[in-house]
Amino acid sequence: GYSDVLVGAPNYDSPAQGGEQPNLGRAYAFYGSPGALGAGAAGLVAAAFAARAGVPTLLIEKGRQTGVKIRIAGGGHCNLTHDCSVRAMLAGFGPAASFLEPTMKAFSPRAVRRYFDAIGVPTYIGEHEKVWPVSRSARQVRDALEIDARAAGAEIRLLCPAVAVERC
Repeated sequence: GYSDVLVGAPNYDSPAQGGEQPNLGRAYAFYGSPGALGAGAAGLVAAAFAARAGVPTLLIEKGRQTGVKIRIAGGGHCNLTHDCSVRAMLAGFGPAASFLEPTMKAFSPRAVRRYFDAIGVPTYIGEHEKVWPVSRSARQVRDALEIDARAAGAEIRLLCPAVAVERC
């Protein structure tokens, strides 16, 4: 069946707490096994957080590899976020801001930078407050996300398209 499962995500906004204070995220169960659809950036991060919280996690991807769109982001250099407050970030999303606000508060631009640093992708702030990997390599970003998800215990299945999602 399909059911909601709350999972803990490391709180990278609270370095004084050692990154251990949980934020609540959402994962979904596929026939009793929590998982995520699509091995892009969001799917890889969600799978890593769920698996790290002790939830057996399956990430399915229809393509031959993870993170295809990551590799073309920012002209192949992969800008990760902006160096600004959550409020400033949300201001750029207009009516969608209310939908994005809970996620942005749980995983702020500062938290994104700390997360990437924690998985071995140091960042810097470039023009227009854009945050980039020091390597300027989108491939490094994709590889680090996939390695983190797998190291956390997530299972990733490639060439595995979702054919239906049903609420049971």
